[in-house]
Amino acid sequence: MEIKKYIFYIAVSSSVNAKLRDMYNFYYDVHINLQEDTNIIKMVSGFISKSEIKEIIDNLRLEKEKNKKVHNMHVLRDRIRNAIETIKRKTHSLGFFNAKATYEIKQVSDKNLNIYIKVKLGDAFKLQTQMHFDRNGDFSEIEQKGRDRASKVTASLRNITNVAKATLTDLQEIGYYKPEFKEQRVHVDFEKKIATLVLAVNPGARVVFGDSNIKAFKGIDEKFISNRIAWNKGEFFNIQKIKSTVEALRSSQIFSKIEVKPVKDGYVKETIPDEPAIDGEIPMEIIVEEDKKHMIDASVLYAGMRNMNFEKTSRVQKDLKSIITRFSWTRFNAFNHGEQLRATVECTPFKAKSKRADYAFELALLQPDVFFKDNTADYEISRKQELTNAFFRKIDQYKLLCSYPLFKNMLLRTGGYLSSVYVDGEESIEPENKYKRYKSITFPLECVIDHTDNALNPTGGYRMKFKAEGSFFSGIKIKHLIKAESNFSYNYPIDNERENVISVNFTYRRLFNQKLKNIPLDHRVYCGGIGSVRGYANQMATEKYLDADCPAGGKAVLEFNLEGRRRFTEDFGGVLFFDGAKTFQNQIANLPIEKKRWFLSFGTGIRYFTSIGPIRFDLAFPIKRRKGVDSKMQFIMSLGQTF
Repeated sequence: MEIKKYIFYIAVSSSVNAKLRDMYNFYYDVHINLQEDTNIIKMVSGFISKSEIKEIIDNLRLEKEKNKKVHNMHVLRDRIRNAIETIKRKTHSLGFFNAKATYEIKQVSDKNLNIYIKVKLGDAFKLQTQMHFDRNGDFSEIEQKGRDRASKVTASLRNITNVAKATLTDLQEIGYYKPEFKEQRVHVDFEKKIATLVLAVNPGARVVFGDSNIKAFKGIDEKFISNRIAWNKGEFFNIQKIKSTVEALRSSQIFSKIEVKPVKDGYVKETIPDEPAIDGEIPMEIIVEEDKKHMIDASVLYAGMRNMNFEKTSRVQKDLKSIITRFSWTRFNAFNHGEQLRATVECTPFKAKSKRADYAFELALLQPDVFFKDNTADYEISRKQELTNAFFRKIDQYKLLCSYPLFKNMLLRTGGYLSSVYVDGEESIEPENKYKRYKSITFPLECVIDHTDNALNPTGGYRMKFKAEGSFFSGIKIKHLIKAESNFSYNYPIDNERENVISVNFTYRRLFNQKLKNIPLDHRVYCGGIGSVRGYANQMATEKYLDADCPAGGKAVLEFNLEGRRRFTEDFGGVLFFDGAKTFQNQIANLPIEKKRWFLSFGTGIRYFTSIGPIRFDLAFPIKRRKGVDSKMQFIMSLGQTF
């Protein structure tokens, strides 16, 4: 790589008025002037060297003390000579072995001097390598890698050191446990402008991985650790596989200390017969520790109607009250991750109807799964009651979900739900089945590809989700139902600081293989609410049945969201948004619905940024509001951006 020549001047302007040797108690002023070659290619190739050399000159004592009084010329000349030697030494370490520096002093006045220092760098020397190994073996690949690395860099001290270190790593990647240099020297050819790094290498013994000794804390399943080991017993020793094992254990977010190393003094156990290239095996030691912290959170809440339309004409009874108690226990490690146990109990002592469920609960455990690499499992037993604009539902559910990262940005989630459901819907929709009780088992499969920069406050990248569910029923007309959902969101930063972001989101949900009239109300698809079309209440961004005071739902919906986000300060930001949705296949014979259309809304919001994500406050307004049905405005408060 050709490096341009640079000339540095440290100078002041003026002329000589007296003999320099007679100067006492004088001052000098320093200015740096860089004269650059106009050749663009050379300017680009020498950019790094230029900045490094400028830093050298800026740190010279001559430069730093230019505004202080100098007592005599002897002191000044010593200071200049030290500066010249420093410049030579530093430029040589950067690979400019032919660099020269000269200086000239001119008198400006009785008390001021000009000092000119000219530095001629010449060309940076090229680097090449020669390696000598003190054992027999095929090291041609190692030698070629060294030559390739050297050919791409100049002969600076930093590059020479890096090439030498990389050679040891190359040997450790093909089985040599503890290579070392017997000699390292650099031969400089000033005429050809080449520096040759000569390495005399002792590769040491070539070994394979032996037994793995795991030292872990009480309560951790050793399978959780062994499943994350990147090597198999009998494979050639490889330093990169050790690093990969450390990273896999660290990404599990369980351990506060991780150490993976060969057993001390366990160098080579024995020579392996019939394997002349192998000297023996090396046992490995894996040590992990955790620093757990426990947190308990409990609360009691008295609440009225929830998740409802604001209008007084809503069909939902307003006298439903509930007392909710929440309890959670979380065990954190050094990375603030670990097991979490959530418990919620809800009671409704003042019931709107005698047949309403009078209690609900949720018990959930989230923990790392010990059976699969990098996996987490969510176990949940719950009884939930949900009051919406379309139905009241009580559901007893047993859930197991496992999440598995296939790649760095791809997550696969699957598991199963076992549910016992009670649904109270609008009796005019299906009079013969006013109250429905059924059981179901559901098998979900979800794939998430996430290339956003932040889960709760994305300012760049995209996220895709594909989900399919197969449900099997007993106690109702249908025996099985297939659901599918696809989602795509994209965040585009307008400026480099990512203070202005345009975000879009598209969602499509669809039910298959059943007629709408046979699908339970709680399994149909709806639009509207906090994460959908925000100008409409939950489930209300869809057509209503004309003869019933509830939304129709449907078999398919298409939703979109468009947001413009701006961060005003470190703590606050604002958004403007536009949402829309349309429901498809929602007709049922003898049950007419409203005229089909797109449901659109717009609004604005404030974001308060915290360490766990933004808290959002949105005001949303429906377009073409239905009088007596839709509110004039919806207010939303939640954690995290909408998508």
